[in-house]
Amino acid sequence: MSTVIETLFNGVSRLCGRFFGSRSLRPYEQLALSGWRDTLSQKHQHTLDEQLGAFDSMQRQAGDAKVCFFYDSRKNIPLFGNAAPAVHVADVLLASTIPNKGESIRVKMFIHEGYFFSIEFPKRPKRYFELHHMQPDKLRVSKVEMFSVLD
Repeated sequence: MSTVIETLFNGVSRLCGRFFGSRSLRPYEQLALSGWRDTLSQKHQHTLDEQLGAFDSMQRQAGDAKVCFFYDSRKNIPLFGNAAPAVHVADVLLASTIPNKGESIRVKMFIHEGYFFSIEFPKRPKRYFELHHMQPDKLRVSKVEMFSVLD
């Protein structure tokens, strides 16, 4: 009986997350975000921190390959100077820490109209990790490539 209740509870929790968003990142998402953040100037780190502290909801889309952040535009939070729509600002390369495993995954960071908007993976992360024999808890930031200016 307890497994039925547990299964039901997990299903309801997943549905709530799909409809109402989430507030927490998975460890590999946080690792990619932190890797990008560490390359930013102090001013841009502050902007990112303020935005991440003020977003209203976060939704996973495309089978968890895309994590989007949504803000109430009436909040008084600092914006990145680049206010263009859908700007690909950086790629973060996460590599396996397991010896003799040269596998990696490229994670894209986007801002939209001055707001940090999304973290995007090339495929569903869970499936990508399975296909490439990677363990999501055994990753490190190997490289960050910047593509656009934030001001």
